[in-house]
Amino acid sequence: MTQTTPVYDEPTEAAIRALVDAFYAKVRQDEDLGPIFETALHGRWDAHLPKMYDFWSSVMLTTGRYKGNPMMAHMKLPTFPAERFQRWLELFGKTARELCSPRLAAEFERKAQRIAESLKLGLYYRPAGRDPLRFVSAPG
Repeated sequence: MTQTTPVYDEPTEAAIRALVDAFYAKVRQDEDLGPIFETALHGRWDAHLPKMYDFWSSVMLTTGRYKGNPMMAHMKLPTFPAERFQRWLELFGKTARELCSPRLAAEFERKAQRIAESLKLGLYYRPAGRDPLRFVSAPG
């Protein structure tokens, strides 16, 4: 069996671009994630993908190219089920394993797991004991 897909062993710009492109192609076809992303990015995919190249370049290569705020960007989205993060991780991991060596795929997956957890906490975690009004003093 001939392998036609390049297998990346290092986190290069080419590996990042290939992973981002292949991953978002899968996302767009996914029955769970596709509608969420299409609602958020309809007509703006060509602008979004270069941001994702910059984001992952900053994450994997510490280039500092990404200048956005992922949390704020995701907070502007319509509400979606928190469980969709698991599907995002599944597709991302599958894509990384298809394109990268096991070592590099695991590195991408570790970073993706941290990113997903951070976003999920920021978007959905609302502990009852952290009511900001609880600390407002009563007049008097």
